[in-house]
Amino acid sequence: MGSDKAGLAIDGQSFLERALHVLDAVVTDVRIACGPTPRYLEYGRELVLDRAGDLGPLGGLEAALFSTRAEFVLALACDMPRVDSALLAELVDVAIARDLDVCVLRSTRGIEPLCGVWRVSMAHAIESALARGERRVVAAFDAPLSHGSRPRVGFVDVAEPECVFNVNTPADFQRERSR
Repeated sequence: MGSDKAGLAIDGQSFLERALHVLDAVVTDVRIACGPTPRYLEYGRELVLDRAGDLGPLGGLEAALFSTRAEFVLALACDMPRVDSALLAELVDVAIARDLDVCVLRSTRGIEPLCGVWRVSMAHAIESALARGERRVVAAFDAPLSHGSRPRVGFVDVAEPECVFNVNTPADFQRERSR
């Protein structure tokens, strides 16, 4: 995209503001994973910093999992402006009901690992993936948990792939603005 997508705005609301609003409807403790340096202080939320340099989204997940006292972390990338709170609540329900370590959205476009529920036990798997030089979020799906087993990964399938649309290019942003 060439710039920080969190500040992109549609109808006067930034992508980050929208993501915070959607998350607030589902969970009580919403934090911002912001990379290795503090950003977004103006939103008045607790910031979660990468534990070792700029590790991208996988590093943000690792930091979130190590920083919480909760059993699960609900993650939502801010560049998914069509995801709503009902879909996030369904992810939480499925993760708990099926006793999963990870539960993410899946559509005909593929999986969306940055829209999902991650059990804190995944911190070790993510740490292992990062230690191997991985930066892809899905690399954690194949890394062992602290007790050696593989993570239990599940999916919530969405019939309409447009609801998990990612804004990755200026053309995507223009498309979203004209929607």
